[in-house]
Amino acid sequence: MPRKPRFYLPGISVHIVQRGHSRQPVFFENNDYAAYLNWLGEAAERYSCAIHAYVLMTNHIHILATTETKNSISLMIQYTGRRYVPYINHTYGSSGSIWEGRYKASLIHDEEYLLTCMRYIELNQFGHIWLKPPAATDGAVTVRTAKVRITSLLNRIRCIRHLVVANRNVLRPI
Repeated sequence: MPRKPRFYLPGISVHIVQRGHSRQPVFFENNDYAAYLNWLGEAAERYSCAIHAYVLMTNHIHILATTETKNSISLMIQYTGRRYVPYINHTYGSSGSIWEGRYKASLIHDEEYLLTCMRYIELNQFGHIWLKPPAATDGAVTVRTAKVRITSLLNRIRCIRHLVVANRNVLRPI
């Protein structure tokens, strides 16, 4: 029986979550993260999706995106998966899907929830990073990575607030 097509509204943001099969890792090395982000960027551009926030955890991903057409989100995730899964299987000598079923997606219905969702996505990574203290040799890399992530978060929040003001005149820019 075929799957029902997903239905998205153009201009409405979507919170996407995709987990590794049985919560197993889907990213193993830094090159894996870079490859996924490269294909995600290509797909977002190709299918006219604006990505507002994302986090790539070891065993799952979160993406906050807005689409211009009703099927752009599905095509973006499909494009990325059709490149990333074979890459992982070839690189690590495995086979089959690495994802646990279909991705989950929730429509974001208002601006306040959009900012809440963005904050959740951006802070998700920090809840997991600090559970285990970094080794002495990892300290500089961890601090540098955290600074880049915090700067990225602030820039994204400014961008979203500016978009909200421009489009709906609800919030004032920082």
